[in-house]
Formats: sequence, C-alpha cells, structure tokens
Amino acid sequence: MVEADTCKPSGKLRGKKPPPGKCNKGHDSDCCKEGKFYNTYKCSPPVSNHTKATLTLNEFDSGEDGGSPCECDDKFHEDSELIVALSTGWFNKKKRCMKYINIHGNGKIVKAKVVDECDSTMGCDDEHDFQPPCANNIVDASDAVWDSLGVCGDKRGKMEIYCKSGNDKGDWVVGFSRKIGRTDSLQAKLWGIREGLQLAISLNIRSLTVELDAMMVVHLLKMPLDDIHLLRTLMRDCLLLIVEMGVMQIQHIFRESNKCVNHLANLAQNSDLDMVVLNSPPASLLPFF
Repeated sequence: MVEADTCKPSGKLRGKKPPPGKCNKGHDSDCCKEGKFYNTYKCSPPVSNHTKATLTLNEFDSGEDGGSPCECDDKFHEDSELIVALSTGWFNKKKRCMKYINIHGNGKIVKAKVVDECDSTMGCDDEHDFQPPCANNIVDASDAVWDSLGVCGDKRGKMEIYCKSGNDKGDWVVGFSRKIGRTDSLQAKLWGIREGLQLAISLNIRSLTVELDAMMVVHLLKMPLDDIHLLRTLMRDCLLLIVEMGVMQIQHIFRESNKCVNHLANLAQNSDLDMVVLNSPPASLLPFF
C-alpha cells in the first residue's frame, strides 16, 4: 500500500480571513483562518492499482462551493453527474482530464470522470473562495458519486477510499496467465514482465507504468545490465522491451496492492494451458475489483 506521507509538503501558505459574503460553507467546507499556516503540495502519493485516498464532497455547478468553472473543459457541471476533482499531483497538469477512475468505498465501486483540479498549491484567495489548499490525496466528488456509493445525509463529507484506473475509461484492458513450471520468485517476476510487455506491444498498448511487489526486481531493472548475472538474457529482454515501449515508470508496490496479479499467477499454476490471454477478468478475480 502506498501511503500519503511519501509526498512531502512543498511549502506553507498563510491564511487570510474571508471578506464578508465570501467562502461558501456548503458541505462543511473549511474557510481560511487569519494567520494560520497551511501546507501546500506539488505532488500526490504515487498511483498504484490500490491507491489510498480521501473522498470529499463538492458541488460543480455555478455559484456552489466548487468556485470557478472546471479546469478540464471550462464548464460548470450538474451534481447528478459522476464526476470528481483530483489533488494537484494526481491531476498532473490536466493529463487526467476526462479520464475515468474506479472509486472503491462503502463496499461499492463507482466509475467517475475527472473534470477538475482540487488545488493543493494555492488557496485562501478569491479564486479559491478563501478555502485552504487541498490535501495531497483528495478525490473531491459530486453528490452523484456519494449517492452511488450509498452514503447519505450527514455521513457524507469525508471517507477513506481507494482508487484504481485502467484505460481512459477505467476499464479492464487485458490480462494474461502463463504456466512456467518450477522456478524461483525472481525469475518468475522477470518472466511475467517480459510476457506482459510483449502482449502489450502486440496490442499496440503504450505508455505503461510497471508495478512490482518485488523491490529487488525494481532495482535490477533500473541498474546497468551485469553481463555475468545468471538471468542476464531474461533481464536484457525486459530492458529492451521497456525501451521499445517507452515505459513511463517502474515502481514498487506492496503485496496487498498486487492481489490481482498474484491471483492470476495462481490460476496459471493450476491450468493445463501454457498461455492464456484474458480479454475480460475471470469470475474469480471480480472480488478484487
């Protein structure tokens, strides 16, 4: 699990008292306090397939506590839409605009579109309705998202969730399992990377982030290739595929965040087939979504 404290504050902002008639307190929104210092962030916690976040409540229509039109399309939106704003780091200079995330909370899953930024770098001014900067791990959601999660009344406002993303609609793209026989964990991880990248290339899938629950493999793939390493051929294959695909990032995640992959690996060991490509998730995998 990736924790929020992996992203440190980039500075502090001194609060200003809102002028009369400013700072909409709807949905229990906080107003800046004179002289109080607030942390600002240019980053958010690294994204994994089990990213912890805090869900908050926002209105995206004109005159509501959202303030200005949404960053992604310069429009206001009705609260009946399944939409969210993300903290500055996750918003990533509009790169997540109009893409979808899967929100897991209250025992339910909701797919929502990213339409706005919850600014973690600025606040306590007229543009931000004299509200403090957002924390670095906020998913600021419409009423419709909370409705779909089955959270009503005064229970709304702040809830711990986790998020997943797939393609730009938040959907399953493709999966695979392969039986490779008896081997050690290190070799199995490298086999999985090589097979996964080859499958992605065959489907013309690019701009991937590679996530692994094995820190040793992450280090190996970021170091110069050692010609005397026993697995040098397998490592070279992986590195060449990483360069060919333009892999965006190779990062470590904890085993608890990698349950889908581990489940597929277990399926392969119990299968009589060599390689299975999964265009949709198997029924036994659905509880992990």
